[in-house]
Amino acid sequence: LYHHFKVHQGNIQFPDPTPTELLRLYHLSLKDISNHLQDLLIYEASGETFYHWSKNFDDENAKNARLIYRRANAFALFIDCDDLVERKGLAKAEVIAIAEMLSHDLRNRPLIAVWSKADRKSAIHQNIVSSLSDEMETMFPGMKAIEISNLSASDPDDLVHKNNIYVSDWLLEKLNSPAQFQIQDLTPAKNDIFLNFGHHDK
Repeated sequence: LYHHFKVHQGNIQFPDPTPTELLRLYHLSLKDISNHLQDLLIYEASGETFYHWSKNFDDENAKNARLIYRRANAFALFIDCDDLVERKGLAKAEVIAIAEMLSHDLRNRPLIAVWSKADRKSAIHQNIVSSLSDEMETMFPGMKAIEISNLSASDPDDLVHKNNIYVSDWLLEKLNSPAQFQIQDLTPAKNDIFLNFGHHDK
């Protein structure tokens, strides 16, 4: 699949941005080392809906962000390196505003910062990288951060082949730790396995 999509530098075609009104839900069924299946549901909404949410929690264009924040058990905060190169301080301010909203009622839910398009990170002004990292660390002490990319400089390339998988792996490890909760394994008590699962809806 990797070779089919030709993800070597300069050849990948990214999908169109997610429309503001659209909320996507991806379902992964994963098998652990004990051979049990676990369901993982991943929400995706547009960056614009989170921007509106960061400015005004009750904004009518932020309903998908509010739903995700209320229901999700863990978060991946994506930091677009290409946007930081192009829009500099404005892009940084938007990341910080979203991070501040995430922090206000996080309730110990795991969060990982993901520097996406990290093949461009070296082009970001160093003061922006340093100040953004420092402010994030103040809001989320000991926060995990990782760099990913879809553009391979070599084969294999850790940014592409290893770190993309590591994001989900790290979140699952935190969710399955004693301090969090055990993800329901698939020994369904009902005909519809999705009825076995709850969410944060407080």
